[in-house]
Amino acid sequence: MWSFLDERLVITYNPKTKIQVAVNQKAKTAPVLDYTYNISAMYNGNTGAAIFFNYETGISVYIPPGTSDLTWYSSKKSFDDYFGNLRTLKDLYHYGETHGISFDSVTITDAISEELVQIFEPLSSEYSSRCQSLATMLHISKITSDHFKTSMVGWPEVMGDVNSPFRGDFKWLVGMYQGIGDFFAEIAGGMGLLAQKRVKLDLGKILTQDGGIDVMIYLLEQLHPHFDIGKILGKALNSPERFFTLNDKFSGEMGYGFDGYIHVLAEIIRLYEDKSSIQNVEIALTDYCKNPKTSSKGIQEKWNGSVKKFLATIKKLKLDEALKDLTGLLGNITDNKWVYKGVNMSKIVEIVMKMDPSNVDSVPEVLKLLQEGKKKDLHV
Repeated sequence: MWSFLDERLVITYNPKTKIQVAVNQKAKTAPVLDYTYNISAMYNGNTGAAIFFNYETGISVYIPPGTSDLTWYSSKKSFDDYFGNLRTLKDLYHYGETHGISFDSVTITDAISEELVQIFEPLSSEYSSRCQSLATMLHISKITSDHFKTSMVGWPEVMGDVNSPFRGDFKWLVGMYQGIGDFFAEIAGGMGLLAQKRVKLDLGKILTQDGGIDVMIYLLEQLHPHFDIGKILGKALNSPERFFTLNDKFSGEMGYGFDGYIHVLAEIIRLYEDKSSIQNVEIALTDYCKNPKTSSKGIQEKWNGSVKKFLATIKKLKLDEALKDLTGLLGNITDNKWVYKGVNMSKIVEIVMKMDPSNVDSVPEVLKLLQEGKKKDLHV
């Protein structure tokens, strides 16, 4: 069993049972994923309440506080004792069907919604919306489970034991997992191919990198001795949309700071690939600009530093030819010469780099430029 933790969260994965747990030890709340049986759960260790979700059927069950000794009640049993002996969520789900309260998105009660909010809030404020918490849990359970069953098969053999701090909250972690899954989905055979070749990765190093580009650098350095990077990843990394989307997820899809800057760029590029909308871009820009954690100070320096480090890695690994489209793109962005589908993107990037809570008025300006560019793109 391996785990990694920060001041609030501990993530534990049992390779034998394939059960994954994220727990806030201080708040005593924990989401749990058992992807073998398509069931996830949310535990409130303060009260002994638990909610189990079948994310294939959409039917969930609620075990109220103090009604069962089968759930985690921190005053009676420690986190390590309870989850160390947890073998499956299937039996607990079936118990809830007969002894608890069954519900779905239509029949969920206010009491159950409030329970979900209390569990989510210490894990991530962005996931604690009362009206969205059920849909959020079903969604993240399914997409994470799908990755573990496909591109991330071989995870226990490749990642091994981990005990490391990581940056971000539960939302950040979910985005990172999606990024890892999407990255290995670009490789025929996925993470299972690495397991066959006995390639090892250090999850602790992945989770403590400064940003998405640094995660990409680490992965390229580890894969390069074993694979032809150009052959297995060249098409994906030479695509601006795929490169920025992967880096966005490696950055936790956060809406502020340097991670937020990457998120905005990714959303803009997806707009021109017809994989996003002007409304989504507006939301990303507004969230980024208004967030008190966003500061224009140092964004350009960090971007230039990350790109310089990435290009140096490409040169060191002799991937210049295999990733020449990508190196050209990064160079053009850094030199303010980036034109994408006939649109002067450098002008847009320049404005975004200066955004912060004191410069909210620049959002309409960016949207106007994007809409004009989109109209131009449609006539090409």
